[in-house]
Amino acid sequence: MSDFDFAFVETLGWMLVHSLWLLLIPTALLAVMLWLVPQRFSRVRYNAALGILVLMAGLPFGVLWWVDIPQAAIAAAEDAADVQAELSSEAEFGSRVRRRG
Repeated sequence: MSDFDFAFVETLGWMLVHSLWLLLIPTALLAVMLWLVPQRFSRVRYNAALGILVLMAGLPFGVLWWVDIPQAAIAAAEDAADVQAELSSEAEFGSRVRRRG
């Protein structure tokens, strides 16, 4: 699996995780609104539910845009790998110096 594929799959996974809890917010707001608005205002209730449904359909795409930071994640991973390589080379150099001394 290439780095691009992994980054894409990881981004989709985080999108799904964040979408789950973010979709609970409009659902809870709609539930409260439906509980407060009397049934005789069915048009208001219907339009509010339709608006929340449209919002919920678009929310995962907004989350995908928000989570889509693979370049920053890749750069951070490369920096961490560079630091790890530098630390291991310093440790190796230190062990050589101790053996000679």
